[in-house]
Amino acid sequence: MTERAEKFWLDFRERGMYTERIYERLFELASNPIEIYSFTKAYLENYHSGSTLFDASLSYISKGQFEELLEIALVILKKRENELAQSVIYYAILQFPELMTENLNEVLELYNEKYYNWSITPGRNFEEIQIEKLLAKFLRTDISKIEKQKIFEVLIQTRNLPSIEIAFKYALENNLFESLYPMEDLITHIECVGLTMKENTIVSYCPNIAYHFVFPKNYFSKNEPIWLDNKSEHPTWKFKASTKSFKFGGYLEKDLKNPFYHIITFDIIPEGIKVTNLKMLTLGLHINLLNEQFGPFFYTHDAYGKPSLINNGINYEIKYFDDDEYKEREVAFAQTPSRWRIQDWGMANSRENLFRLGGEPTAIQSPEVLICPNCKGKMDFFMQLDTGGDFFWGTGGICYIYWCDKDKVSGYCFQCT
Repeated sequence: MTERAEKFWLDFRERGMYTERIYERLFELASNPIEIYSFTKAYLENYHSGSTLFDASLSYISKGQFEELLEIALVILKKRENELAQSVIYYAILQFPELMTENLNEVLELYNEKYYNWSITPGRNFEEIQIEKLLAKFLRTDISKIEKQKIFEVLIQTRNLPSIEIAFKYALENNLFESLYPMEDLITHIECVGLTMKENTIVSYCPNIAYHFVFPKNYFSKNEPIWLDNKSEHPTWKFKASTKSFKFGGYLEKDLKNPFYHIITFDIIPEGIKVTNLKMLTLGLHINLLNEQFGPFFYTHDAYGKPSLINNGINYEIKYFDDDEYKEREVAFAQTPSRWRIQDWGMANSRENLFRLGGEPTAIQSPEVLICPNCKGKMDFFMQLDTGGDFFWGTGGICYIYWCDKDKVSGYCFQCT
């Protein structure tokens, strides 16, 4: 350890979470790959209880260092339960899924219903030969239903459509999960990995490309403790934005009880986002209606991309509203690096930037893939807005925006705990 890292470690060993300037000192170590790794490794080897400090440190660990931590974590878990070692596995699956390819069997042996999180499962970035072997094992007749269930979860994480179609058909015909509604439940499974069923075919409902919002300086307030409000520290808040910016926030129509908020206007549609035959697109929402849980809500867009609420003549009574002023600003986007392509709401724990365009939704519960009110088909995921800045969803959740390109309809829903 360097002198600074060793001093922090010794202070932490003595005082634990009462260490002076604990998060500030962690972020100082994060600027030096050797220092942050030595602290995180020592933490893993000497403690076992879960820790937000330890989890936060993992965001600054390089791929090579993560591989070393994973080896240590697997050795620990073979001997005893250890929440820190479990965190290493979970974050490796999310941030460096390719590291799971050589350790898949060990990880699956450790996974069980008692204490492992099946919402974070290996499978992404697996090579074709590995997927073929998994599928062949899944179809064997000499393995148990529980083992088949585990392999099914891994197979859908691969996002490999040919293999998933075969596994899905088998799971449906054999009611693999012993469900009263096997088709509906299997669709819920695949919707957790950005896939759904359209016209009896498994397809993706998510763009292949993902972007993170890059906000203007001082957009977020500074009234939260540093372990929650570190938006200047976590890597997902520090991506380099493109030079193109977009109008964000403000109002489309002002109304005391039910204002029509302006979300964003795309005068150019970002690359890889499926919006056709429109030169521009404006997204807007009656946020108070959505937060009153009358939703989901849908808007039809005219030839200029401007939205109008589809309300079918329903009159909504708004009981709660605020008088905060929503200022118009400008935001930009940064293409999401592969490490942060998939984010988990629980594991992000208020540290990570979950304001995203494209990619897969960061669901708090199972994803709610909206149905277009016009064509009755499933809509495609478009973007998500986390709680923060001008937005507060329910008790502090995420708003999900969907798009039907056929009918030029946007849809909004939110989830919270």
